[in-house]
Amino acid sequence: MRFAVPCLLIGGFLLLAVTRTADISFERHMIDGGANEACAIADINGDKRPDIVSGENWYEAPSWKKHHFRDIEYTSNYIDDFSTCPWM
Repeated sequence: MRFAVPCLLIGGFLLLAVTRTADISFERHMIDGGANEACAIADINGDKRPDIVSGENWYEAPSWKKHHFRDIEYTSNYIDDFSTCPWM
């Protein structure tokens, strides 16, 4: 009997999770299959849309057009980019 209440609660939460629709719908897009380890979101071109900065490039929203803006050392199939932090 003492396990019945927790089991009912857990079962109720699981049922709610299974039947609940997604709060935010999204579609996944491959922007660049490169070897970058980090990315950041910032409005690079001032158009009030969140662009993506990663590695040597930034990607313009909403089409994700690639713009090269810097060179990072690339040796032995590895790009030395552990962090990306745009300062605006």
